[in-house]
Amino acid sequence: MSKTVLVQARISPEVKADVEKLFEAWGFDISTAFRMFLNKVSRDRAMPFVFAEEKQPTAEELYDMRVLGIKKRADLLKAYREIDAARADYEAGRGTSFGNVAEMFKDTFGEPYVDSLSHGDVQQATESSEK
Repeated sequence: MSKTVLVQARISPEVKADVEKLFEAWGFDISTAFRMFLNKVSRDRAMPFVFAEEKQPTAEELYDMRVLGIKKRADLLKAYREIDAARADYEAGRGTSFGNVAEMFKDTFGEPYVDSLSHGDVQQATESSEK
């Protein structure tokens, strides 16, 4: 069994009484909750909560969220970072350029792309790109 050390924290009596009730309902005490918190921080190397209120999305971000079907601003910002990384890869020569969607689909999935709206045109484009 590993050694342990004593860690103490000062909090108001009201906060202590409030969280004791919550933790008891969840089946553990303050010490267990504090150990869980510290272990999570140690394991994840990050705080398990946001320090400040999340900034509200701008009009442009709201538009992008609606178009992309994203509900949270944090998820949109992650998508922006992924797009920026993909753009940087492409600009550094680590990407592939395609003449059309059919070529990209064929390269990515190994099979022709079939679009229900213009099946014939896309199928012909796929077949001509294979030649």
